[in-house]
Amino acid sequence: YQNTKKRTCVLVGMDLDDEMIGCLCHVNKMDEIEGYYLVVVSREEFLCSGGGTLDASVGSTDGSIFCSINIGEAVLHYLLSLSEIDHRLVRLYNLLADSGGELPDVQIVASRNVVACGYGRFMVEVSIWIPDETEEFQSESVLLDRKLVLLSTSTEAVVWMGDSNLTQIQPRLDDVRIVREISC
Repeated sequence: YQNTKKRTCVLVGMDLDDEMIGCLCHVNKMDEIEGYYLVVVSREEFLCSGGGTLDASVGSTDGSIFCSINIGEAVLHYLLSLSEIDHRLVRLYNLLADSGGELPDVQIVASRNVVACGYGRFMVEVSIWIPDETEEFQSESVLLDRKLVLLSTSTEAVVWMGDSNLTQIQPRLDDVRIVREISC
């Protein structure tokens, strides 16, 4: 994503392995959070371009040179394609059933860290927020769960997901601030 007057992209975290450089980006659109993206480029292509701008031909979706994954979409797609129900996310499934399958105000907030796991795979911790059912206008969001997510550049999708915190779930202050900014 390029910065424009209507959209900004901020580098939140970065890690690299022997072959790939993974950048966690936070994209805003007119002061509203649009989402988190994992942007991956091969180290070889980055070094050959001298760290400058990659040429316009770099944009293949096969994950070999350049790849951009919308983390929120990838997480929700993975959760909805599971054959077994994650009982920690029953409220999310109920919300989706009540809304006719649309994704109303479900927010996926990525942590500020990304970890390269090799072979074009990167791990990110995400928190899943849904509207508070007890609020009359549902302007407040509540933390539903926190997950570790393994994203693959070869499939441009989540290939594994696990619980991040098996004990009591507490929202991080950064996550609460971001979700409140969205809700206002």
